[in-house]
Amino acid sequence: MATLLDLVAAFRTSCVTFKSLAPQPITHDDIFVGNHAVVCRCVDSGSDEVMSLKCYPHRRRNTSAIYGMAYLPDEAEVHSMRGVETVDVVAMPWIEGLSLDKMFRNPKSDYRRLSQAFDIMAYGMLCAPRAHGDIKPGNIVVAPTGDMHLIDYDAAWVPGFTESDIEEVGTPAFSHPQRNGRCFDKGIDDFSIALISTMLAAMAYRRNEFEPHLKGDDSMFCPRGVLTDDDALLKAAIRTFERKHDMAHYHIARSLYGCDGRIDGLQDALLAAIKR
Repeated sequence: MATLLDLVAAFRTSCVTFKSLAPQPITHDDIFVGNHAVVCRCVDSGSDEVMSLKCYPHRRRNTSAIYGMAYLPDEAEVHSMRGVETVDVVAMPWIEGLSLDKMFRNPKSDYRRLSQAFDIMAYGMLCAPRAHGDIKPGNIVVAPTGDMHLIDYDAAWVPGFTESDIEEVGTPAFSHPQRNGRCFDKGIDDFSIALISTMLAAMAYRRNEFEPHLKGDDSMFCPRGVLTDDDALLKAAIRTFERKHDMAHYHIARSLYGCDGRIDGLQDALLAAIKR
């Protein structure tokens, strides 16, 4: 069975062939390694469209349900010292831009714009019939226009999924501490969205106070401390929203206390924040 390292080596030496796709040669700089897949940025030879090819060394049972027509089973043949093996591919348009985590701590970043763009994107996600499942700064791409786009839906919930369909539970720094199968439903993004919305809004108001508290994993608040009303930084953010008369973000931040993972009224609060 192919490994991530096998995939990377095969792409770097042009030892990958495709059944239906016809990408132009892929350079070393266009190969990215994730936890479960190798992603390649490439140009489609027929359409000149810039594509993202996500290649999985191991078959995952939910990929077809999550990605639909973008999922191409056994699409790529990988030639390695192990022999020739086939791997599944998800082929989607490439989203140009920088991931949100790379914009943190950058003096040129405008947190007011980032806060607004995140709330707009998050509101749209909550309006959608599915849930992302792993919302974090590293899975958010900020396009040159300033719009934000979510990537990596491998932990997604789609209608019909039950706890038996769980393959991933999200990133701990941005997930509800008690997230488990009982929470695998349309509301799995609520806690992550409220955390990040609060982070960005706090930095938009008082960058010098809050930005230095960004941790190595790009989080700011302690999820467990948030639930128990024991996170001093979250309390400081709430006081900031009160002083700025930003009741939308005040309610978003306050809703984190003691929540079970689902946050009633989050969609309305985000809409209020967008309209400010």
